[in-house]
Amino acid sequence: MKKLLIGLQTLPLWLTASQALAQVKGPGELTGGNPFGGQRDLLSFVQGIASFVAYAFVAIAIILFLYAAFLFLTAGGNEEKQAKARQTLLWALIGIVVALFTFGIFAFVKGLLTERIG
Repeated sequence: MKKLLIGLQTLPLWLTASQALAQVKGPGELTGGNPFGGQRDLLSFVQGIASFVAYAFVAIAIILFLYAAFLFLTAGGNEEKQAKARQTLLWALIGIVVALFTFGIFAFVKGLLTERIG
């Protein structure tokens, strides 16, 4: 069990180590691309950030759903634990709604801007 905990604690180090192994083409040039798809205008940059935030909310909500399910399963009839599980489930649903609003609000603003500009 102790080895498993140590392995889980060092997992972030293993996941970020690949970023340090970037290949260099020439002096000062790194291979890789623009994380936002190579777009250079402000609208696509904001869309990339909005998408990242929305997907982060969805990922956190999924983790909260799993945690709430775990709390429900381990409550064993204890009302306090069931109330905590319901509260966690509520916050997970709020996270999903925020993610959907992020996509919707960005699409709305993008429609307004492209209608007036272009």
